[in-house]
Amino acid sequence: MQTRENNLIHRLSSQNRSPPLILSRFSVKVDMASRSSAVVAREDLVWFAVENGEFFMRLTVFGLTRLTLVPLNLNLRVRLAFHVLLLVLFASPCLSQEATPESKMDAKYRDDMLGMAKSYTFELNDKSVAQFIERPLFSWSNPQRSSEGGVVLLWMKQGRPVATMGIWRMPNPGVANGYEIQSLSEETFKASSDSMGTFSTTKPGVVFAQVIDAPKPAIDARSRLNQMRQIAKQNFSADLDPGTGQQEVLRLISTPIYRYEERPEGVIDGAIFSFAQGTDPEVLLMLEARSNGSDAAWFYAMAPSTSHGVAGSCNGAVVLRRERLSPTYIGNNYMVRLLTDTEMKKGIKSR
Repeated sequence: MQTRENNLIHRLSSQNRSPPLILSRFSVKVDMASRSSAVVAREDLVWFAVENGEFFMRLTVFGLTRLTLVPLNLNLRVRLAFHVLLLVLFASPCLSQEATPESKMDAKYRDDMLGMAKSYTFELNDKSVAQFIERPLFSWSNPQRSSEGGVVLLWMKQGRPVATMGIWRMPNPGVANGYEIQSLSEETFKASSDSMGTFSTTKPGVVFAQVIDAPKPAIDARSRLNQMRQIAKQNFSADLDPGTGQQEVLRLISTPIYRYEERPEGVIDGAIFSFAQGTDPEVLLMLEARSNGSDAAWFYAMAPSTSHGVAGSCNGAVVLRRERLSPTYIGNNYMVRLLTDTEMKKGIKSR
């Protein structure tokens, strides 16, 4: 079953995906018309995939895993009803079980991550305060590093990203938590927390450049999302140097971890994509459709999201390179720090 799942994920990883269809607590992404999109649900509870008229479903809740393959030569309305039925049939028996202590701890730890992030205030050089998006953009796992998982959080200013914060849990005794702040702003800022201290950037975190030979931004939002996916796939790549002396090609996750919800002045659309190890974002790619009067074009910027060495390329030319950093580091536009559980709790209480 695992081999079949891996093959399916590999086949679907490069396909376009439609905006999420929300069903109860599950976030399901399905292209109902073409029946050719991958679907990944949040928090490792369930995922769906539809490929060539076949409907796949894998459900893992509290240790119980099921995989089913169902022909889906049905009309749109019947297919939608079928999705809901499968959720009820597969999810209800599992969700009715009492959560194990481990799952309760995981849920509490995710709340703790959010609580620590809320202790921070991001003040830009014009004295404005960035808005915190009070939900994780993305929950990830990384079996290659034996990580217990983490989240990515975001601060915004007038519809554009200012900084991300990654917080993760490690299996190490004692120092069991890590967090990092990466500037995604063309301005400098000061990030302050009563318990965690202050981190001030001294130079911008990103520099935008035009994507050469990219098509003009489409008129409608759905087509622009497809354009961004194709641009990310065809024009960009990223590599990781984990310190072993061997470069590792990172995998582009074709669903953006964030799509601009507002339209800042001069920006038609935008999104943040990630190049990942497992599902752990290591390099971030920002794409923006910018307008200048009657003209419009795609612009990009790349930024690390790790203390490991990384490189990012656009059309084969290296546009981002950073060497491996120490596990505790404060730089011009990036910081990383390891925390004990006690230090983590102090950050939560200070908010």
